[in-house]
Amino acid sequence: LLNSRCAKYRDEKTSMVAGDQMSEMAACMAADCSQSLEGPANGCRFRDSNNFCFAYDSAQNWCAQNPTNKYCNDGGSDWAMKPIGYADSAASTNWQPLQDIQVVNPRASDPKSFTCGCLKQCTCNKKNCFCKDENPVKVGSLPLLSAKVKNIFGDKSNKETQCACYCDAL
Repeated sequence: LLNSRCAKYRDEKTSMVAGDQMSEMAACMAADCSQSLEGPANGCRFRDSNNFCFAYDSAQNWCAQNPTNKYCNDGGSDWAMKPIGYADSAASTNWQPLQDIQVVNPRASDPKSFTCGCLKQCTCNKKNCFCKDENPVKVGSLPLLSAKVKNIFGDKSNKETQCACYCDAL
């Protein structure tokens, strides 16, 4: 019921070193963020026990009909558009990446926890981010994003459902 990146993190985190846990979580958060931008076709209002988005619209819709079910962790009605939420647009959903994630089996030199931040409607490489516009929506850890993202360019290209996410210790 999860996207492949979140399923990989969930299933393999105990065998990953801290840096790989952070990288895989960043990919997971980017996939969940992208899903939150898919609009009325899907969205990311309801999550599993790890707070990862249910990837299928059938699961999102089932939880919308059964919101008190113990398997349906509700991010809130502003986390998705109709029919599963009430956000005005896909870009205005209030989806948030996970924060204060505990490192599994940390070594003495590893951080004990890490946090995540995302730029909605953007893609990034090591130096630059290319976004739908020059002032993208930033969610999650703003200090982390400030440390990681140096240049943002508005390129007006089709990035409606793309997100760039970072996870790291602060």
